[in-house]
Amino acid sequence: MKAHSVTRSRKAAYYTGSGCLETYYVGSKGAPILLRLYDKGKEVVVNNKEWFKKLWGIDDIENVWRVEYQLRRGALKQFSINTIDDLKEKSSGGVI
Repeated sequence: MKAHSVTRSRKAAYYTGSGCLETYYVGSKGAPILLRLYDKGKEVVVNNKEWFKKLWGIDDIENVWRVEYQLRRGALKQFSINTIDDLKEKSSGGVI
């Protein structure tokens, strides 16, 4: 996993189960920017959330992954984002 990672963050963590990647974090929990990548299919099975299959319109959840990123206020200020409209404008312009 580490051989395929490219990040400016000094903190990264990954969690495996049965030798397979389940969750990957870039950034520390209190960092201004945090990225989470995780096996959503496994979460559905483990936490008995089978209703997701119907919501998504699929039966096979083996390769369903979720990517989340979190921008805290400090990061938003750095990018001059104070409103939802600011976020829309900046993200469509390729700044973020």
